[in-house]
Amino acid sequence: SMAFEEKTQTRLIFDHCWSCEFDKAKCRWIEDNYKPKQIFTDICRLADPEGCPTFKGPPDHPEPVQLFIAGTSCKDASRLNIHQSDRRYSVQAEENTTDETFHGYYKYVQLTKPAILILENVPALKDPIKPKGGVEPKYASNFHAVKSLLNQLGYAFASEVFDSALVHIPQRRN
Repeated sequence: SMAFEEKTQTRLIFDHCWSCEFDKAKCRWIEDNYKPKQIFTDICRLADPEGCPTFKGPPDHPEPVQLFIAGTSCKDASRLNIHQSDRRYSVQAEENTTDETFHGYYKYVQLTKPAILILENVPALKDPIKPKGGVEPKYASNFHAVKSLLNQLGYAFASEVFDSALVHIPQRRN
């Protein structure tokens, strides 16, 4: 944020309101290192009227935020998945984990309308969807499905591919 402040003469202050992670060991790590007010355990249920399961305590409702950063499942879209070519339709078909986690994210966005969204996933989200059973897909790719759905909510949309090693994560992954 120092580089941003120097270039824009604007200081940003972030308050880590809550996190969402299903893995208990990662929840403990988040709690120990970032101390958010709440840790939810199921992105698919962030907008659930009865509340979302939490790491500690009863189900709760995540508070609305201005900046919502999320990474949804990439298992169906990843080129490392041997079934990827058959699952490129997952967001438009509303099935498989890539879609379930994206739609959990999407329902929370619909409900709370954050000012800024950042969504992380794999470049293969842009891989073209092929006709299935002779039926042309509604979207050209899972990426186009995500973009279209967020555009329908009134969000502008831009994308960029980053190498995680450039932000000091010890792996080379886009």
